Amino acid sequence: MIGAMFLAPVSAVHADIVDFTKLEWNEVNGISDSLGTVVTGSTGIRLTSSLGAMTFNIGDAATGCGSGGNANIESATGLDCTGDGIGIVDDEITQGGNQILTVTFDNGPVNVHAIHLLDLFSPVTERTGEIAVIKWNSGLNEFEAHAMDGPFNVGGYWEVNEGTSDYDGGLLMAGITSFTLEGSADDGFSDYALARIEYSAVPIPAAFWMFGTALIGFVAMSRRTKV
Repeated sequence: MIGAMFLAPVSAVHADIVDFTKLEWNEVNGISDSLGTVVTGSTGIRLTSSLGAMTFNIGDAATGCGSGGNANIESATGLDCTGDGIGIVDDEITQGGNQILTVTFDNGPVNVHAIHLLDLFSPVTERTGEIAVIKWNSGLNEFEAHAMDGPFNVGGYWEVNEGTSDYDGGLLMAGITSFTLEGSADDGFSDYALARIEYSAVPIPAAFWMFGTALIGFVAMSRRTKV
């Protein structure tokens, strides 16, 4: 006999959800990379801002994410709405590509399945509709999220996910360790805040487990041969 075989169970992909409207993210207030500091959450996620300190916006939650008129956001999306999302300086990531919020996964790489935004308003309220620019792989990949009319655009709520249809045909963020949120350089009014992300760890390929099983078997056989 060769010995016991090493078998790894194959589990379903579990998506982790980080809600940046929860009170625990209030610690971002006043922190920026210009101070040489970042914020690391209990989930192993680091937030870093460029050209300004980050804000959590508890005051704005009353008229934004958690207001009476936006109760459908809380009930339909499950956002906590203690704060109005993560912004920079004046509560939002501002247009022009100057202010940048970087999200880093210390336990990465990961697959990002969805990014939820606030204050990204549709054409009804903001001329041609606000635009959020999402970049990953050191800026080689870029996705523009265009706010459009919809039942949940109250409060500027918008979800970008793997099925979102846009210039790039959908959000495909696989095997990444970070991404950035920027304002559009094409207009003078787009701004928004980060509300929530959904992601999962990149699964270990089945070939890895097969290799491990074969290696253990080989070692066991070698030991028996030497006895």
